[in-house]
Amino acid sequence: MRHSILLFILLGISLCGVAQQKKIDSLEVLLANHKETDTIKLKLLDALAAGYSDIDPRKGLEYADQQLALSTILNKK
Repeated sequence: MRHSILLFILLGISLCGVAQQKKIDSLEVLLANHKETDTIKLKLLDALAAGYSDIDPRKGLEYADQQLALSTILNKK
């Protein structure tokens, strides 16, 4: 019985990871195709920074840095 519960929990965790990776992949495609420097790009960078925070913190920080730089540019306009 304990093995069944453990297997169920591990399966659930792995499926969540797959779903999160698909979402991140979709966001990266959207970001690559979005050429404007606007708040939409800012929101995409925010979502990517948050998405990567658990699975690859360094990459999450890279997106957060890009988000900060873009927000500074947008505030100057």
